[in-house]
Amino acid sequence: MKITILIIEYIFQIVALFLILMILSGRRDARATFSWILTLIFLPVFGVIFYVLIGNPRLKRLINVKLKKSFLIKRENYDYSKLTNNDFCNKVCTITKKHPVSIKSIELLGGASKYVRLSQDIIEAKKIILLEYYIIDPDEMGEFFINLLIHKLEEGVKVYILYDGVGSITFHYSNLLKRFKKAGGNTAVFLPLSFKTLSLVNFRNHRKIAIIDGRICYTGGVNIGDDYLGKLAGKDEWIDCHVRLTGNVVFEFEKIFCEDWYYATNHDISNDLILYTENIDTNLYTHVIPSGADQDINYIYESLLSVFISAKKSITIITPYFVPDETIVNILRNISMLGIEVTVIVPGKNNHPIVGAAGRSYYEELVEAGVKIYETKYMLHSKLIIVDRNFVSIGTVNMDNRSMKLNFEVSLLIYSQDFAGHVLNLASEYTSISKKIDSDYLRRKPKYEKLFEGVCRVFSPLL
Repeated sequence: MKITILIIEYIFQIVALFLILMILSGRRDARATFSWILTLIFLPVFGVIFYVLIGNPRLKRLINVKLKKSFLIKRENYDYSKLTNNDFCNKVCTITKKHPVSIKSIELLGGASKYVRLSQDIIEAKKIILLEYYIIDPDEMGEFFINLLIHKLEEGVKVYILYDGVGSITFHYSNLLKRFKKAGGNTAVFLPLSFKTLSLVNFRNHRKIAIIDGRICYTGGVNIGDDYLGKLAGKDEWIDCHVRLTGNVVFEFEKIFCEDWYYATNHDISNDLILYTENIDTNLYTHVIPSGADQDINYIYESLLSVFISAKKSITIITPYFVPDETIVNILRNISMLGIEVTVIVPGKNNHPIVGAAGRSYYEELVEAGVKIYETKYMLHSKLIIVDRNFVSIGTVNMDNRSMKLNFEVSLLIYSQDFAGHVLNLASEYTSISKKIDSDYLRRKPKYEKLFEGVCRVFSPLL
């Protein structure tokens, strides 16, 4: 028995050495490289298993996405001449090679108000409903929406639900899903959790998208579940944010949904979609930027870097999971020392304590550089960035390695002073229920807390 254990240990050590050489020969972030090497040296068995599960830094498309040509080339006649003086927009255009699209209307919503508006729009749907969520919980809120969607199926409306295989694992095995399928609903799962997909378990579809009849779209941080109701369900500890959109921007989300559905099922549903575009007299424009581990360039990350570097007055970052890489940390420190106001708002009570601890390890160097950091009393799940009062990023992206490098995400980059003003008002509401982290607070922090945060920081690229 002992000989067998020794042989297994030697095998894992050899495999760990091979993986270390492979990691060193790659082009990983230096901090991620260091974390993996430490894990493989000191915990070879755990390290090898962990690397096999989540260590693959890139997910290549398993199939070629060949959607119908008529769907891909359909475009409105963009009039973005009003944005030629917007430096942020010009930089994003250069990076993404995409033109902005017009928004007819946009509403900023909390968790409960998102559910109210979405249920109203579902009730009024005439032809097709598309839902794509990281988490659908089979709780009271999940049951409410599935019952509503079954009712729409009975009315002859087509309904498609795409959900993540890990985030929605309880929904995947629930009676709710069985009832929805039995009623004629269309479902797809992104990388279902199975032995065959264990090596891909680290790549999750974190997007939250709802599209009604090709004319209305929702996106943001709010999944489907009781947790996101906030005060309406007596859950004061959870704060979130979402947007409801109309206009030609909806077409961009339809493309994302259609590609994700094809990726999950190998079926092209573009013939079922309502590809609605219209001429809109507006000065409200946005880039819809998807990202994922299958991309050679993470366009959300690169776009945000270019916007941060171009800031002239202020940057406000609102995120539940703040574990920035070295590049972002240096940019935030440098621009703060140059006199640009930098504010970071994060939750004081984090639903992922290790991630929260890793984020706190950055406080001291940021505060010393003049960055203002606030911790809310509750679990803040909103994902917002405001720059110079004329740029807003809102979507599903967190300020951490997982969102920036691994997950399939989507962000709206909006160029509007009016909307930026609304979001800054929301930021003020968040700071009013927050405590400011200052130098005195950081000096009084117990050494064991700093030690724990430092350890979490070392391994944060693996989280």
